Amino acid sequence: MTSKRYSLIVATSENMAIGRGNRMPWHISADLKYFKKLTKNGTVIMGRHTWESLGCKPLPLRENIIVSRSLTVEKAAFAAVGSDVVASGSVGGSVGGGAAVGAAVEDVAGSVVRGSVAAVGAAAGDVAVCVGGSVGGGAAVGVVAGSVVRGSVDAVGAAAGDVAVCVGGSVGGGAAVGAAAGAAATVTMVAPSIEEALKMASRDEIFVIGGGEIYRQTMPGAYRLYITSVKTIIDDADTYFPKIDSSKWRIIWESEVFHDTKTNFDFQFIQYLTNEN
Repeated sequence: MTSKRYSLIVATSENMAIGRGNRMPWHISADLKYFKKLTKNGTVIMGRHTWESLGCKPLPLRENIIVSRSLTVEKAAFAAVGSDVVASGSVGGSVGGGAAVGAAVEDVAGSVVRGSVAAVGAAAGDVAVCVGGSVGGGAAVGVVAGSVVRGSVDAVGAAAGDVAVCVGGSVGGGAAVGAAAGAAATVTMVAPSIEEALKMASRDEIFVIGGGEIYRQTMPGAYRLYITSVKTIIDDADTYFPKIDSSKWRIIWESEVFHDTKTNFDFQFIQYLTNEN
């Protein structure tokens, strides 16, 4: 995997249960606030089931990357309304040649732009689709509210609240994804693999947020674990966090034990650091 440092963040029971029926087995307000505080303005990487458990809506003020080979551009685009940018990191051909295409059309739902594109401008509510590869070579893709752009980009500028969907190429290689909201923008991207997701991640802090299989695949390369240890046993869980091997992980901080009056569960925040770095 990439050399980028990333952390896993999760709430687990004492038997390492984290989910039941694609939902968390508890709702602890203090844990959700802790999660929000840590991940705000960072990158969160998740599997498709976790994305669906969030109602297919991006976590605000974070760079959301969904690992999925089947999530379509249409589903990502229209589910992630409220994002500044929505992109996908599959590999395509090259698109360039200095061509400029303006998609200022009257119809709200259906303009499709094909061919070589260096700059695409879409009017509010239009859908501009660039098919066949990457929009590169310093290309700037500017979108106004509700526009959708398909293709990979070296630079994407979107007004706050816009939706830009980039599919068919990679967002990487020094790519800059910029929005009016700056680093605090809500961004949603789709990657075909964890490796690609880590390459696409552009924020200083990267967090893997689930689910079980994504945790299993990313734990060997993780740098830090943020664990909310919920002091209960969940017998009917169907999703579990991997066992934390004390020979590979050491506790660097733990909070006092708190009590949640709504669930009647005790819980504790614990941070682990890998022994391999």
